[in-house]
Amino acid sequence: MSSAIVSVAITAQLGFVPQVRRFWAAHTDVAKKDDRDVRTTAGRQITTRHPALTVRGGPFAAPSTCTDGGEPDRGRVFVTYAHESPSFKAAVAGLCEFLQTKGLDVHYDQQDLHVRRNWNNWVDHQLRHADYVVLIASPEYLAAAEGRVSKGQRLGVRSEYERLADLHHRDREAWTRKILPVILTGMSPEDIPLAFGPNTCDYYKVESFTDEGAADLLRVLLGL
Repeated sequence: MSSAIVSVAITAQLGFVPQVRRFWAAHTDVAKKDDRDVRTTAGRQITTRHPALTVRGGPFAAPSTCTDGGEPDRGRVFVTYAHESPSFKAAVAGLCEFLQTKGLDVHYDQQDLHVRRNWNNWVDHQLRHADYVVLIASPEYLAAAEGRVSKGQRLGVRSEYERLADLHHRDREAWTRKILPVILTGMSPEDIPLAFGPNTCDYYKVESFTDEGAADLLRVLLGL
């Protein structure tokens, strides 16, 4: 039995239940708003969103946010891309670092390389917890998606693409919102895999790692 239950039981025996009720009513207020519970405790507001999506294999829930006068949680982003070249890989890292300066929790495969990991489990974890998946379009990503690579080549990006395509197939509406194809300088919308609607859905050009150069992408990721 928790201490809170013991406390209420004791006060009930002493006849103080009305006072207990008034105390909690004064300090805690719970209101139902759409799909959220908004709880205010001691002047601090906590908003908890209910799971927005459940897919076979695990829940994909919207993040909880907590506001107490500080910056809101901007959300978690997983970046999937093909290692086209050292310069392209560096450009992807530059984008990720820029997004991190905006308060986003960005995850990509160039982080924490000093730690041995199971990459299969790592990708599953990233997809389970991501609010958005930024897909960096490129010729090699498209080739991997279409199976136009030699046996044993591009295994990592092929695995990421296949997982994304499966999730998108399971719930097209939800994952169309979550998967954000990005076009870096020198790349083309034609490099977006067909499964993700290169001609029927939005994509996001990033011309520079600035607020102006990445305005369309930031508008979605930050909810502007």
